[in-house]
Amino acid sequence: AELNALIGEAATSGNSPNDLLDQRDRLLDELSRELGINVVRQGEFDVRVSLGGLAIVDGINANTLSIDPVTNDLLHPTGQVVTPGGELGGTQRFLQDDLPAIFGRINTFVDEFVAAVNTQHAAGFSDAATPGGDLFTVTAGSEAETIASVLTQPGDLAASDDGAAPFPVFNGINAQAMADLRDQLVASGGTETPGGALRAAIPQLGALAATARRGANAQDELVAAAELTRDASHGVNLDEEMVLLVQYQRAYQASARVITTVDQTLDVLINRTGLVGR
Repeated sequence: AELNALIGEAATSGNSPNDLLDQRDRLLDELSRELGINVVRQGEFDVRVSLGGLAIVDGINANTLSIDPVTNDLLHPTGQVVTPGGELGGTQRFLQDDLPAIFGRINTFVDEFVAAVNTQHAAGFSDAATPGGDLFTVTAGSEAETIASVLTQPGDLAASDDGAAPFPVFNGINAQAMADLRDQLVASGGTETPGGALRAAIPQLGALAATARRGANAQDELVAAAELTRDASHGVNLDEEMVLLVQYQRAYQASARVITTVDQTLDVLINRTGLVGR
C-alpha cells in the first residue's frame, strides 16, 4: 500500500517509478508464495491484492489479517474466514486436517490401551480385601497428553488373581495377564495388537509425508515454469543485454569518429586554407 502511494506520487510528478515498481513486484512475489494471492492492475500504476475475493491491499489502503488461535482459521477484518494458498495454506491444512487425524489416532490407541489394562487390573487383587480398580486415568479428547497412573505405591498393584483367604500375596498371575495384553487384539477396535497398531501408524505417517513432498515438488515445477514464462515476456536476458551494450558502444565510437573527422576538416578549412601566398 505504501509503494502504491509512492508510485502514484512519482508518476504524477513526472518521475520514473521503475525502482518502486521493482520493489512492489518483489513483495507481490513474496505474498504469492506465502498466501497464494490474486493481483489485479488498476489503472497504469495501481494494484489491488485480494485473497478469496476479499481485499488485502486496495490502492493505498491495507487490511491486517489475523489467525483464530483455536481453529487456526485466517480471518479478514470483516470477520470472514479466508482460505489461503501457498506456504501458509499448506501449514493451515496440516494444522486443521493432518495433525488432528494423527492426534486422533494416537488418542484412540491410548484410550483402547487404558481400557484394556484397567479391565484386567480390576480383575486382580492387591490384598484379600482390596480388588484392583483402574490403573490409569485419561481425559477424553486428549488421552495421549493426560494419561496418568492412579496408583502411588507398588504394593497397590493388583498383581494377584485371587483374593480368597489365605491370600496368595503377589502371585503375579494378574500382573502377567496385564503384560500379555501386548499380544492380544485390544487395539484398533479389537483387530490389532498394541504393537501392531503402532507399527501400522508409522507407514501412514510416511505416506502422508511422501504425499506432501510430491505436492511440494510439483508446485516447485509449476512455479519455475511460470517464472520462465514471465522472464521470457518481460525479463532481462543477459546475453541480449550484452549484445545491445556492444552495439551501443560501437555506435558511440562511430559517432565519436564522425565528430573527430568533422573537427579535423574544420581545422583544415579554418587554419590552413588560404595561407599560400600570404
